[in-house]
Amino acid sequence: MVKIPLRLGDHGERGGGSIVVGYDLLPRFGQTVRTVFTGKQVAVVTHPRVMRLYGKTVLDSLAGAGFSPVLISVPEGERNKTLEQVRSIYDRLIWHRFERSSLLVALGGGV
Repeated sequence: MVKIPLRLGDHGERGGGSIVVGYDLLPRFGQTVRTVFTGKQVAVVTHPRVMRLYGKTVLDSLAGAGFSPVLISVPEGERNKTLEQVRSIYDRLIWHRFERSSLLVALGGGV
């Protein structure tokens, strides 16, 4: 596992962090997130293909670390990157009573 530090300038308490690169990291995802996030609510936004491949592992890992994960699935493809999809994501977050202090995770690069 390799950690690449992020230097984001002066952005207060959330101005740093790192990118973690490695093999078989998803089963430990929840514990890794727990080291930087003390809240309870985590939403995972992904599309169906990535969900089939990695979703269960990520959701189980988050739950195992004490989070209450919520899955938000959106269709893949450029034609679905619309304000309507953003509204749909917001609606789901509101339905689950997410707040500014909740965590939003994008699982997969196309979402």
